[in-house]
Amino acid sequence: MGLIIAVGLRGLPLVLAKIALPSSEVSVEINSGELLLVGDGIFPRSERILVAGSKSLGGNVIVASRQGHELGFFDLSKRQIEKRFSFDELRITQLPGIGGGLELHVFDLEMGKDELFVSLVATDRTIGTCDVYAVIRIPVENQTNLGTASELWRSEVCRSVVTDSYLWPDFTGRLAFDGDILYMTSGISSVDLVKEIFPATQIAGIERSLKLEMETNALAGRITAISTIDGSSKEFAKGLRSPAGIAIRRLNSGQEIWVSDHGPRGGDELNLISEGMDYGFPWVSLGSSYGEAQGANVPTIFLNHKGFEPPVFSWTPSIAPSQILALTDESFEDVGWLKHDLVLGTLKAQSIVYIALTSESKVLHVESVSVGHRVRDMTMVEGTIVLTTDDGMLIQVRPPPAAEKPKGTFPLINPPGFESVPPFSFFVTAADWLISQIGNVVRGSGYLN
Repeated sequence: MGLIIAVGLRGLPLVLAKIALPSSEVSVEINSGELLLVGDGIFPRSERILVAGSKSLGGNVIVASRQGHELGFFDLSKRQIEKRFSFDELRITQLPGIGGGLELHVFDLEMGKDELFVSLVATDRTIGTCDVYAVIRIPVENQTNLGTASELWRSEVCRSVVTDSYLWPDFTGRLAFDGDILYMTSGISSVDLVKEIFPATQIAGIERSLKLEMETNALAGRITAISTIDGSSKEFAKGLRSPAGIAIRRLNSGQEIWVSDHGPRGGDELNLISEGMDYGFPWVSLGSSYGEAQGANVPTIFLNHKGFEPPVFSWTPSIAPSQILALTDESFEDVGWLKHDLVLGTLKAQSIVYIALTSESKVLHVESVSVGHRVRDMTMVEGTIVLTTDDGMLIQVRPPPAAEKPKGTFPLINPPGFESVPPFSFFVTAADWLISQIGNVVRGSGYLN
């Protein structure tokens, strides 16, 4: 009997990982009022979700999972996925070097004027075959239909993954659209960033020295500017470690490009990107060494940023920043969040961070709001911030109909649970805890994924 119970308890987290989290509505107190978090489990809780939105989609956003082979239209008012399109239907899997049964990993979704851009990698995990890093464009029709996919851009860099355990945690592939230019982030997959060893054992095709790798690998810690007209590209900036978020802030004086970047053991960065600048990694970092491996050989000078472009702001200890967005309207002004300021998602801190900026684009103050989930991606649509998470949820964040005044000490905000079924709540909570622990083991240090 005891053996049966033990096997059942071990199997419960695996079963629950395939089941979506329940819907919920939570009111969260912040400094100048309250926010309403409306959450829906739209994918199994084992899947990391990406999202893209724009005015051209009406009240919809487009969602996908990183390892899935389909795109869906999520109706924000109905709170459900209305349409799904498989990669086969969209003919993504018929594109040369991307189809043919290769493994696909989706990095990001980004809306243009009337089309969707998707960044991804295709691989057969063979040493002698180049993995294909590409950006796909898909026409959007009538707010809820997708046309046939075509390739916009493909990297000329030849690297190949050689192990089944590698999930591209450092090649972030984030996209930001600005008229005729699409900006894409990329991290340093050729370095084991936790063990601080070069070359990484999971990747083949790396140059013989770190200096040469950083000079010649156009995807090593870069911001790449890609023309949406002809697919040509150029290096825009370099010296980033694992840039997991990018946003364009549009002001009367012009545009600004903001990037969030993971530091090593602290030193997470918020960078204002200028063309041609070097932001320092792997040579300097405001973080510190993990100190986890014998034979670490990456010559980073820690707790230092001299000689390179400094971040506008940094976090120690790490919050593990993810996607970033600039508020595009006055919807949140009643709660003190102003148009053109930034909102940053976090993984480790399971929160969103409001970042108030001065007229000189300096950080005035930051405000962290716990959401109880690892926030993977964000967009803003019709006065609503839309978050997606690493446990299959889509969360709409907006002020309540009548923003309330602060009530006192901020409460801890827990993720949605199964309070409606008390007899099972303890077991489900315990199972969720076990799932999180298993995830930490799978991710190793847990500092990124």
